[in-house]
Amino acid sequence: MKDVADIVQNLRMLGQKLRVGLDEARNNLTEAKTDCNNDPPSVSAGACDKIPTGDNLQAEADFTKVTNYGFI
Repeated sequence: MKDVADIVQNLRMLGQKLRVGLDEARNNLTEAKTDCNNDPPSVSAGACDKIPTGDNLQAEADFTKVTNYGFI
């Protein structure tokens, strides 16, 4: 059975992976939108309007505040 310290460490690592993944997704969306906006036929067709900005991709959970004894 895992002890609290292991669970806390796992939560922190998962939180970090979540933030990294969301940052990567946001960067990919930004790049895709930029590339699309640089392609006049795509802009004219309205295709670029369908690419979200990714601004709302942010982690709400902050597991760095979890300690071995609960929340700080």
